Parts: sequence; C-alpha cells; structure tokens
Amino acid sequence: MDDNATEYPVYTGVWTNWSHGRILGATLTLDRSDGALLIAFVAFFIALVGTQAWRVVCFIMFHYYSSNSEEDGLYKQRQAILRNSTSPIGGFWILLQVMHAWSASRAAKPFRRLMPLLLLTLLIAAALTVASGFSSQIAQGNEVLVRSPNCGYLNKRTFGGNGAALEEYMAPYIARRIEQAADYAQRCYESSSSECNTFVRRALPVTATPNATCPFDDELCISQDSNLILDSGLMDSLEDLGLNTGPNNSNRFQLQYRLHCAPLATDKWKSTYRFEGLNYTRYQYGQGLDPGCNCTLAIDTDRLSLADRLAEIPFSTVSPGYELSTTYAVFSKGSVMEEFSSFQPVPGLSRHAGDLTLIFLSAQSMQYTAKSQDNWYRATTPGKRHITVAGPESYGETSEIFKPDEPAWPMGCVEQAQVCAGGACTGLGPWQDVIAAIKDLNISSNFYGDSYYLVFVEFLTNVLDGLRGKSLSSRFSAWNNLQSPPAANTWHLDVTHWFATILANLQIQLAEVPSGPNIHDPALEEWITRPDASERDGFCNSQKIHSTEYLSFSVLGIVIILLCGVLICAISVLIEPATTFFNRRLRPKASRYAELEWRANHVLHLQRLGHEDEAEWVQGPWRIPITKSAAKLSGLDDEDVEALPRLFRPSRDPGLGTVYETHDMSRKQTTSDGARSNLDTSQAHDDPELEQKRNSLVIVREIKHENSM
Repeated sequence: MDDNATEYPVYTGVWTNWSHGRILGATLTLDRSDGALLIAFVAFFIALVGTQAWRVVCFIMFHYYSSNSEEDGLYKQRQAILRNSTSPIGGFWILLQVMHAWSASRAAKPFRRLMPLLLLTLLIAAALTVASGFSSQIAQGNEVLVRSPNCGYLNKRTFGGNGAALEEYMAPYIARRIEQAADYAQRCYESSSSECNTFVRRALPVTATPNATCPFDDELCISQDSNLILDSGLMDSLEDLGLNTGPNNSNRFQLQYRLHCAPLATDKWKSTYRFEGLNYTRYQYGQGLDPGCNCTLAIDTDRLSLADRLAEIPFSTVSPGYELSTTYAVFSKGSVMEEFSSFQPVPGLSRHAGDLTLIFLSAQSMQYTAKSQDNWYRATTPGKRHITVAGPESYGETSEIFKPDEPAWPMGCVEQAQVCAGGACTGLGPWQDVIAAIKDLNISSNFYGDSYYLVFVEFLTNVLDGLRGKSLSSRFSAWNNLQSPPAANTWHLDVTHWFATILANLQIQLAEVPSGPNIHDPALEEWITRPDASERDGFCNSQKIHSTEYLSFSVLGIVIILLCGVLICAISVLIEPATTFFNRRLRPKASRYAELEWRANHVLHLQRLGHEDEAEWVQGPWRIPITKSAAKLSGLDDEDVEALPRLFRPSRDPGLGTVYETHDMSRKQTTSDGARSNLDTSQAHDDPELEQKRNSLVIVREIKHENSM
C-alpha cells in the first residue's frame, strides 16, 4: 500500500490539522525538495540568531565587568574577548586559552575570574547547539491532506436493478480492492512490516475476546466458551480514520464494527440428499434460495471420495484445495429482511442483534499429516496417502493421513455496527437498524446517503466471496493437498484476518474518496457519485494520509522561530545605541566609562590605538576610525616569529642609514649598508650629534608623513 501512497494527489500549502487544534495544528505542507530547503534555511537562521544572541550576552557581561579603575592585563584581555568574540564556541576557546596562560600568576586569579564566564559560555553554546538541532522539529512529519477535483466514490446504489452492470463492472472493482485490503491487513495488522505508513493509523484498533460465548442457541455451537469476538471499539473519524474535521464540525463522528463468530454443530443440522444420481450432504440451518433442496447448502459427497481414491490412483490428477461458500441474512428490528437475504435462518440463528453470515469451509481433497482438533478444521478420520517418488527407479509408497470429518465445516458470524455523533449513538445493531438511526443523528448527507460512512464498511460475505480460499491462514502450512495439522486456534486466525481486511478496506476507501476511485475501466465513470459544492469541503478536502514525498511543518513553530529570531537580532543591533540613549536621558550624571570602553575595545579601535602616533586619525561613519590621509602604517617585526608580535616600520635618515623602530622603546636598531647593529646608548650620550640624531627618531614618522604629503 505504501508504494501507492504517492498516487494520491496531495494539497501543498497551509491547512489546519485538527488533531492538534486550531493554533498548534496550523500546518504548511511542501514537497520534499522544498521542505528540505525550508529546514536548511531555518537551521541557518537559528545559527545566525545564535551569534546575535551571543553578542547580546557579551554586551551585558562586558558592561557588568567594566571598571574605570586601573586594571591588570587579564581584565583587559577579558574585556577585549567579550567585545570582539563572534561565537560562543570561539569565545569559550579563547577564554580557556587565556585562563591557562595566566594560570602561573596567582595574583591574577584567572580561574576565579574566568571560570564563571567559561561556564556561561559553554552553557550558551550548548543551548544554541540544541536549538539548531531542533530546527528540524518544526517538521511535524509527513501527514498531508488528499485533495483532488475528481472527488467521488463508486456507489453500488447507483446500479439500481442493473444486475448485469453490477456484476460486469462493480464486482471486479470490489475484488481488486479487497485483494489490496487483504494484502495490507496481512502486512500491517498481522505483522510489523515497515511499509505501513500510508494511513493516519497503521492499523485500526482491534480488541479480541477469544473465549466468548455462543452468539446463537447453545445447541448450535460446538463450544460455549471458545468462540471469538473482534471489536474495533469506537473509531474516531479524526484520530483513527484521518477525516480532518474540527471538534465542533457536524461531520465529526465515531464508528464501531463488531464481529462475533462460532463454529457450528452439524449432527442435528445435516442430512443426506440424492439428486440426479449424485449423493449430497445438505446442511439445514435455514431455507436457501433454491426451494427444491430444503437446505442452506448442499455438498456433493461423491467428491469427498477423491481423498480416498488418491491413495489408489496410479497417476497424477487435479487435487482441489480449500473452498469457501457463504450465505447471509440481513436483519432489521429482530426479523429477517427476505428481499435482501440469501437464506431464511432457523430460529436458533436469529436471536441476536446483528446481520448473519454462514461460512462453509470444504476441504475436498485435503489430507492432514496429523489429527486436527481445531473446531473448524476437524480432521480425525484416518486414511492413506499414495506418494510417487521420481528417480532412476521410481517407486510409490503409502503414508498415514487424516481426512476431514465433514463434507463442509460451517461457521456462523454476527456482524454489528454503531455510529455516534454529537454525543448520541445508534447503538450496536444490524446495518439496517443503524442506517435508520443515523437519520435521528442528523448526519446523513446527499453524498453518502442515509448509510453515511457505513457505505465503506464491506460486508463479510463480500470479502469472503472475493478472497475465497486465499482468506485462510491454513494455506501457509499446506503444500498441494497436504496440510500440516492446524493449531487449535487456526480458525481464530482466519476470522482475525477477515476482520482486519474489512478495516483495511475501510482505510483504503476513505483515502480514495477525495482522489476519486482507482478504476481501470472508463465505463465505471457513470457509476461514480460526486458531491455537490456544498458538501465538497466537508467530504473531499479533509482526508489525511502519510506520504514520504511531502513534509508538513508547524506554522506556529516557524512563526515563533522567525519572531524570536528577528527580536534577538533587533536587540543585538539596538542594544548599544539604546543603552547610550537611556544613559544620557535617565542617568545623565552617571559614568559613561563602560560605553567608552566598549567602543575602545572594538578591534578597529584597538588597531587604531596601536598605530595612534603614526598618522592622524579621525572618526568616520558608524564610528569607524580612519586615517586623515593615506598614511603608511607600521608592519610587524618578523625577526623572531615566536616572540610577542611587535609593530615594526623602517625609516631612512642620511646620517643613520636605515632605522628600524619598534614599539619596544628599549630596542632601536640602525644599519649601515644593509647591516644591522645595536645602538649603543652610552656612546650616544658621549656624542652630542649622535644624541641629537637619536632623539630625532621620535619624530621620524611625522617627517616621513610630511614628505609623503
């Protein structure tokens, strides 16, 4: 079923998922490629917002630590880091390095002064990492709405009395759909396949009562305490069936389906019957459609001898397997509706509040390797089996087997349904009674008619007529006409599969309504019922499924992320001017040193301070420091790249050669003819001319600057 999920037309855009309410349920559905782009954008946006949030924290902590007193180097470095760090991870790493570098200085107390900030930085980094990781959580999954202009369903009622058209067109369509439902039931109800994610519920709820009482008169049941009840409970149209209607919508309802089955006794309900020279065993649980038989079903007992003759026939022949036959009686107000029924059940089968289906399992030529004690697969009669072994010298051998005890094993099943809406229920009962009660609930529609959503609950007899022997779990332990002995509850597994198939068929049909029936014959178009404009939204634009080709996002989550992100970015941009503004207005006499220190510790101002005496600086736009002219600034002294980096710029003087001046005023060197030598300060004091030239180094940059003008 999942392979076909992409065949459903999906609505892309904004809609409300009523499973989460009006606000939390606001949903945006995109195809997978667009959804991936949205997730990537949100992740990038959160990362961007994270850096701005970090800048806000740095601003606050910088002002918290700011002091206009003389402070040590650790203070200056901490303030510089807070002013210029662009990310919590980067800030954490450089703070950790600084703490380690100052660890030898007990007076600086680096651990006590930096550890709280380190922990705060680490906490913020972790929070931002988690927030970025949760960006994908705005994707609520792949729950989508099916929507198509072809909304409609194939309605058996539109065939009216046209039985030929019903058999020609409708029967094959139902058979294909039931096959599909049976496959889904086997994979998704009875096992844990990973390919079961199309519908809102992987499997609708099923409650089993394996020790149920007999639903008929006691004498009609083989057992009084090992029968089976399967009940879906009240399935909610929104949470279970995926019909996306609000809590106060008139189309919100609950649906319940119940099946109560029991293998039937045969001793008092069968007799022999001869017709046209053939022997039959007839089962008399009520008069069938053929009045000449006076029976519910007749089985040709001559065919049963095939199981015995197989041991004697010296050649291969056709060995039929399991066969199922059904007959049904429709009830209303405790009485059989003969016009809709295929037999008139005996009174002992009529005292129940439901519709009755009898299933006859004929084993024909099936042979069992051991006795079967299952109440429906009863095989305790000993027999022989002839086997021909192929080879260079083929030979035959005979083995002991067990044969079916009955020409056909009968089972009776009672079907009941219930619909609830607006706090009122029809009560469990047969289809016709429930349909009549639906009118009192005021939920019938022109689209679905009086039967409402019951129109999609397939009758058990239709399921079994479509699947026949393929509906039996025993076929998985049979080879040709040889059957391993069924477990004692094998018939429970059969009925459970039937029940699951009916529920799966309901899920499939509901998903097909908004997209239109999946028909292969254009002739079926005229039998499709489509809603009018007033009912289209309620019935055609509200079916939810899962599709791996699409992603659905929480609109609320996206809005919260965007609003919070924009707010944080705005705070990051405005916090500095806003702080300045409010300090001027509200605290005009307070110290503004922190404001000045924040500006001074900007990386461009720190750079300016390093080159302060090399050029004339002015404040440009956005408080960016710029030189008044195109002055050349010092480079770095690369004599010892492992030492502390120092500014270094050559200047020329005719008397001194090339002078290299660094910001280490105790270290000035001159070279003559390209060779460096230490400048002996004692000699400079002895030589007045040299002392004068040495002092001129203080203004050498200004001289060079004026020459460059």
